[in-house]
Amino acid sequence: MNQLQKTYAVAKAAYETAFKAEDWDLVDKLEDPMLDAEFALVDWSFDVVVATGKMSREDTDFLRSNSNLDQWAKFVDMALRLAA
Repeated sequence: MNQLQKTYAVAKAAYETAFKAEDWDLVDKLEDPMLDAEFALVDWSFDVVVATGKMSREDTDFLRSNSNLDQWAKFVDMALRLAA
């Protein structure tokens, strides 16, 4: 697991813990850092895919701009499973 994956995992766990505890002030405080980590993680995974020649930059740009929430969740899942 690389640093981006670890950062996202920690941020997501903290967010989910606050959400479960219904600590809405803390949820609000943790949401932006978690989303920043999530976007950085997906951007990194798209960069890896482009660098390995599996997809073109145009394809990843299309996916990024035309994805829905379910697809985004799959991008995050794949990025977490991607070997660093």
